[in-house]
Amino acid sequence: MIFSTFVFLRASEAGEKASLLDVNGGLAFWTAVTFIVLLIVLAKFAWKPIIGALDSREQGIKDALEAAKKAKEEADQLIAHTEKVRQENEEAARKQIEESRKFIEEQKLKMSHDLKEEFDKKRKDFEAELDNREREMIDRVIKEVADVTIAAAEKVVKSSLDHEKNKVLVNKFIEEIRNN
Repeated sequence: MIFSTFVFLRASEAGEKASLLDVNGGLAFWTAVTFIVLLIVLAKFAWKPIIGALDSREQGIKDALEAAKKAKEEADQLIAHTEKVRQENEEAARKQIEESRKFIEEQKLKMSHDLKEEFDKKRKDFEAELDNREREMIDRVIKEVADVTIAAAEKVVKSSLDHEKNKVLVNKFIEEIRNN
C-alpha cells in the first residue's frame, strides 16, 4: 500500500500517467537497498531477540504439553486408583452386609432356641408345680377322709360296739369317698 502510494506520487510529480505495473529502475534499486539494509539491521539487532522469544515460546509450549501429558497420566492413575479403592470398598461393604446378615440369622436362631428352652423349662416347672399341688390336694383329701373316717368310727363305736357292723360301715364310708 505504501509502495503504490509512493509510485503514484512519483508519477504525478513527473506528470506522467502512472501505473502499478510500470517498472522504475531507480525506485527498484533503492527499494532493494532499503530492504537489504532493513534485513541487516533486523539481523543485527532484532533477529536474535525475536528468535530467542520464539524459541522460549516454543520451549514453554513444549513444557506445557509435557506438563499436561504428565497431569493426564497422573489423573489417569488417580482415576484407576480411585476405581480400585471404590471396588475394594464395595467388596468390603458387601462382605460386611453378608456378615451382618449371617450374624442376625445366627442371633435369631439362638434367640429362638433360647426362648424354646426357656418355654420348655417353664412348662416343666409349671407341670411340676401342678403335680406338687395335685399331690398336696390328694394328701389333704386323704387326711380329711381319714379324719372323717375316724369321726365316723367314733360315732359308730359310740352307737354300737359291734365290730362287724363297724367294719362294714367304715368300708362303705371309704367306698363313698373314693367314688366322690
